[in-house]
Amino acid sequence: MIEVENLWFRYPNSKDYALKNINLEIDEKEFVLVAGASGCGKSTLVKTFNGLIPHFNRGEFKGIVKVDGISTLNTTVKDLSTKVGIVFQNPENQLIGANVERVIEFGLQNIALKREEITERVERVVKELRIDDIRHRSIDSLSGGEKQKVAIASVLAMNCKILVLDEPLSQLDPKSGLDFLRFLQNLSKSLGVILVEHRLGNVLQFVMRVILIDEGEIRMDASPRAFAYGLSEEIVELPKFVKIARLLGLQGVLTKEELKQEYDRVYRS
Repeated sequence: MIEVENLWFRYPNSKDYALKNINLEIDEKEFVLVAGASGCGKSTLVKTFNGLIPHFNRGEFKGIVKVDGISTLNTTVKDLSTKVGIVFQNPENQLIGANVERVIEFGLQNIALKREEITERVERVVKELRIDDIRHRSIDSLSGGEKQKVAIASVLAMNCKILVLDEPLSQLDPKSGLDFLRFLQNLSKSLGVILVEHRLGNVLQFVMRVILIDEGEIRMDASPRAFAYGLSEEIVELPKFVKIARLLGLQGVLTKEELKQEYDRVYRS
């Protein structure tokens, strides 16, 4: 679905490139984590997937980004929004409408769909995301997690094939974060999901693949377990239980439960 070849990007008035020689492919129905420290280029990279870079965020753009075989340079952001949808860190900023239903309708009205098609799509995503109980509520009355689901619904209503979420866990408590990751894992069975995060916590156990960005470059592209146990230096902060497992020589642990099981097996048997 997404092909990136020799991509370089530099923001105006910046001496350094935010992205440096990026090459990658992302298939449909992959659940991918884009990891890295704050300011490493993660958000810049995903903005190239739906044309926000270079069409809205201008700068020096070199290389090729294709979505579903189409170059983003030769396609409008409006057309790309039907292929790649982005939910930003603060979803409230992209919720345009008085209530949930109006927010979901907004993008569909912008692409001039007929009323019958709009109604059908709204009904579909409301059912898929199980938000029928809040569909008539005002945006101001929603919790952070509910606002994220509404933002996702507005994107999925565009029939996109890839969903990108930029640090969606930042405003959620640990339990809500776990519930949200399970929700995304289930969603990834029907479309591609790209999750941008720098705090990994429980994320590694849910994703299929990790792309590590450091200073605008891809430093690692691996499975979650290979990522957690293959870093020679901690460019990102690994979960504490992974650090403990590494110190104890217990390879492949990605959850607290796995750490306890491996510890009991190796040290108490």
